[in-house]
Amino acid sequence: MNGDDVLFTKPLREQVYDYLKRKMNEREIVPGASINLRKMSSQLGISKTPLRDALLQLEGEGFVTILPRRGIVVNELSQRDIKDFYEIIGALESSTVRIAASLITPGVLAELASINDAMDTAWRRGNAEEYNDLNTEFHCTLPRLSGNRHLLRLLSNYRRRLYDFMPRRDELIHDWEVRSMAEHREFVFLLEEGKCEEAASLLQNVHWSFALQDQFIRVYYFEAEETKSSSA
Repeated sequence: MNGDDVLFTKPLREQVYDYLKRKMNEREIVPGASINLRKMSSQLGISKTPLRDALLQLEGEGFVTILPRRGIVVNELSQRDIKDFYEIIGALESSTVRIAASLITPGVLAELASINDAMDTAWRRGNAEEYNDLNTEFHCTLPRLSGNRHLLRLLSNYRRRLYDFMPRRDELIHDWEVRSMAEHREFVFLLEEGKCEEAASLLQNVHWSFALQDQFIRVYYFEAEETKSSSA
């Protein structure tokens, strides 16, 4: 593995994990593809052990399936998967609102509003990477405040399953981002009014509602897949 692919300050297993993640993001390793352990370890110039460890981590996170004596297959992200993940994330995030309700101070609300404002600025600049990073920060604020590390880990895993490694649009979707930021503002307003149950319901039943977001999900994932496949 060369210096352009990995950071040598990390353990080798993490370097391999990051390498595989990047290759999936860049569509060099695609959903449905098989990974030959022997061939890849030879290409990377490493033993099978760190590669196997990285793949075991990816399997635990749902990105690959290791088939005994048959190899490793990169999992596809189906519409049903997305629906299921939306339901799970909505339920988990809404629970953090209830858990952290007594800890939501004016400072926390100001932080949420500030993040959403920064999202708007990134959106106006067309900076998808910055927008998405800020969106993640917005959604991590209350889960971190809850102090429940197990819940945090579950949320992180499911969010990464939705947004990491999978083919999707590189640019922002105007109407979806406008709607999402409006929902964020409504969420913060409800918290300011002390309406935590309503805020939790907004997250679960609107913001993370697959049915309500379906039109945008199809564009984000499946039109992106069709476009990238046709240009490959």
